[in-house]
Amino acid sequence: THTHTQRNIHASKMALVLAASRCVRVVGQSAARAPLRTRVLTVARGQSTAAAAKDHHGVTHWKVERVLAVAVGVLTPAAFVVSDPSLVSVVNYGLALTIPIHGHFGLDSIITDYLPLATKNKTILTSAKGANWALCLAVTAGLLYFNAHDVGIIDGIKAIWAIGKKGDA
Repeated sequence: THTHTQRNIHASKMALVLAASRCVRVVGQSAARAPLRTRVLTVARGQSTAAAAKDHHGVTHWKVERVLAVAVGVLTPAAFVVSDPSLVSVVNYGLALTIPIHGHFGLDSIITDYLPLATKNKTILTSAKGANWALCLAVTAGLLYFNAHDVGIIDGIKAIWAIGKKGDA
């Protein structure tokens, strides 16, 4: 039991060192450009250069999500302010592309973060991610079709709102 206790203490110390090394890690720097201390801690944690590059990919992905969130935040109110037909078309197509992709990233985050907690089955996780891609592509195609062959997103929403106003009158 003495050896077992020593192993537990050693494991606890290693867990503490690993947790501290994660805190020291510089977010957003590739392994090649990271300071020596970060590279040493990365290797000490057992993370390969490829894994460090994946961390960099995660930062890039996070930045793309922020840009999309800002684009949706700008395009949504612009849709109801813009009256020039050429600008309405730009906003319509901008919304048709940004809203589904923004939704895709959000749903993918939920699938990635929470589905593995509910199931260890990789097939379910892969199927959920595939369904998310299919949903994103279908919504994007539908919105693009609606913009090209019907009134467009902005005028479609305004028409729906007008139905409520006609019923009140």
